[in-house]
Amino acid sequence: MPEPLDEMPIPEAAKSVSDVEYQMLGAIRDECFEIQHKRMKQAPFIWLGLMAVFIWAMGGAAAFGEFYFYLGIVGGTGLLADWVYAQRRRYARSYKDIIFPHIARAFDMQYSRTGSVPINLFSGAGGVPLHVKCEAEDYFFGEYHGEKIHLSEIKFSERTGEFEQKATKEIFSGVAIVIELKKPPFLGHTVILPKVRPYKLNLSGLKPVDLVDPVFGADYSVFSNDQVEARFLVHPVVVENFSALSVPFFGKKVSVSFYQGRILVLIPVDQNLFEPPSMWTDVRNFDGIRHVKAQIRATLTFVDSLGLYKKRPQ
Repeated sequence: MPEPLDEMPIPEAAKSVSDVEYQMLGAIRDECFEIQHKRMKQAPFIWLGLMAVFIWAMGGAAAFGEFYFYLGIVGGTGLLADWVYAQRRRYARSYKDIIFPHIARAFDMQYSRTGSVPINLFSGAGGVPLHVKCEAEDYFFGEYHGEKIHLSEIKFSERTGEFEQKATKEIFSGVAIVIELKKPPFLGHTVILPKVRPYKLNLSGLKPVDLVDPVFGADYSVFSNDQVEARFLVHPVVVENFSALSVPFFGKKVSVSFYQGRILVLIPVDQNLFEPPSMWTDVRNFDGIRHVKAQIRATLTFVDSLGLYKKRPQ
């Protein structure tokens, strides 16, 4: 069973911090000081807003006049929202925009904070949850083992009811990985799915594949439009690795789609990955960079452990 990312030992390759990354941390530190200074200046006004709410609760609106009283509440609430959320988001955006591209280069990849894996390449694939909303962030892309690879955090949502057109609920949250093979060993469409999953799928045109391994078949289902090719893809190496991961990764099981020469891996994750350290810590320490590097390395190592895109031994 793979260990959660927070508990995985950090590989040596992920421990190094380049001179450029060190210099960038200095810029982030200066911005943190600016944000912290602004928050300290806002603090008295926030306390005044909280006092206004307290006075209102005690029936003091009449004593101060309703206009000034409600003005204090609105102003205090706005400052509180800015103090709690906006400044923290500003710091996170700056950290990612400045530091993460350099982290990506350590893996021969590029980074986009608001980008997404090309999930549209799998618009007809049976392994993509049926959804009305797709949100993505922290997009890393480049080459891995000589193949194009894309990975990002992703969330899928579906509508909650027939008459609630705008109401949605989250059905998947985790990491999506797309691998584009230069010489794919498959032409058809095959999906490996957990038997128990919290989302719906469109499996039209696909038929169940009979599985020989009973342990694998107890946890996963395989569907394909080419039975012979499916058995080639779900070879003993893949079966062995999936069976070893029968205890869910991050508490849940992965799904894999082979479609038009590409592979899509969906890894459900409950925690928020690829995040900067707290803005109240000393951001110039290297723990934040090492942690993100370790998460990327662990994600790639997890894909390696499945043995999905390696050629089957003859």
